[in-house]
Amino acid sequence: MGDCGDVVQYSPSWPMAAPDTVVEEVPACRDGLDATIYDMSEYAKPWDKLMSEGIDIPDLGDLPFRKDFVADLVDMNIFHYDLENSGLNDWFAVKYEGYLDIPEAGSWTFGTESDDGSMLYIDDVLVVDNNGSHGTQLVKSRPFELNSGMHRFRAEYFDAMGNANMKVFMQGPSQEWWGRINADRFHRGDCEAVGSTIAEQAAEPEKKEIPTWATYEKPEGWTTEPGLNAIFFTTYATNFGNVMLKGTTLEDLEPVHFQTVPNLDQDNGMGKLWDSDYVDQIAIIFEGDIQIPEAGKWKFSTKSDDGTLLYIDGQMVVDNDGFHYGQEAKVGDVELDEGQHHFRVEYFDGHGDSNIQVKWAGPGFDDYEIIPPYAFTH
Repeated sequence: MGDCGDVVQYSPSWPMAAPDTVVEEVPACRDGLDATIYDMSEYAKPWDKLMSEGIDIPDLGDLPFRKDFVADLVDMNIFHYDLENSGLNDWFAVKYEGYLDIPEAGSWTFGTESDDGSMLYIDDVLVVDNNGSHGTQLVKSRPFELNSGMHRFRAEYFDAMGNANMKVFMQGPSQEWWGRINADRFHRGDCEAVGSTIAEQAAEPEKKEIPTWATYEKPEGWTTEPGLNAIFFTTYATNFGNVMLKGTTLEDLEPVHFQTVPNLDQDNGMGKLWDSDYVDQIAIIFEGDIQIPEAGKWKFSTKSDDGTLLYIDGQMVVDNDGFHYGQEAKVGDVELDEGQHHFRVEYFDGHGDSNIQVKWAGPGFDDYEIIPPYAFTH
């Protein structure tokens, strides 16, 4: 055996120093939205009863939790597909929560397009109510003045059966187009929100500037009589399945038919709308004065297929907008003095049956009744 020389034994120092560990710092305010999936399958039983009575988004805190995930944005479009490996493809609800970065101060309008119902909150104020069981429909908010910077954002959505679609949109001062809110606008975590007066703005009744009927060349013999003026506009050139009454100025469309109607109690099925030649793709303004017989709180109801908006003295009282799955009813109330008040209902029909009923209830009678013709003049 050859001489290997002296053997040097290596004794490492103990404990050995650990290699440097690079800890990546997580930003307090980071991209995306915190999202939570809830199971609605038990809530939906018996689902046939719920479907016949209509469904709204339940209190999410009462539903079984299924899964948390991080969403880049609110953009869902699935059909019988397992949502985020949650095991659910029908009868579920989702909450998206975080912050929305508003790029510039000014007037901003928001919207949700969903199948089924959705609700959108900015700075904890409900700005879009697209609730209920329905097919894909877009509902817009009124304009709100917002500061630039981070605003608290929450969207709630539920799907009953079939397609599951949910998107959120906004339009602002320098944004001429109505666009989906992109991922770079959403943030989560510990973000610093700017000041907001949106709660005060939402508490103020929305007013609508009502154009006078002198805008139109009325037919010969058009006089002040009982009933309401009705002016028809064709909507074939618009996307009225998605563009709802709110945010649309009907007077910008071409009037195609004038007539008077005694009141609003019409179940037309698939037939022609009143005395016109139109069956579908039509919007109508009903306008005149309503005689309020006694001062107090008056309640109004519209039941329609498709959407309706009801205004008293320029203030929106009933918001029943949207593309409906059959007839849907909404109510509202307002304090009114005795006497005449300006009355306006906007209505549109997309496809299928066309129906509209407008009722009231007030001092002395609590049950809603069809507003009689003698209450109206035009």
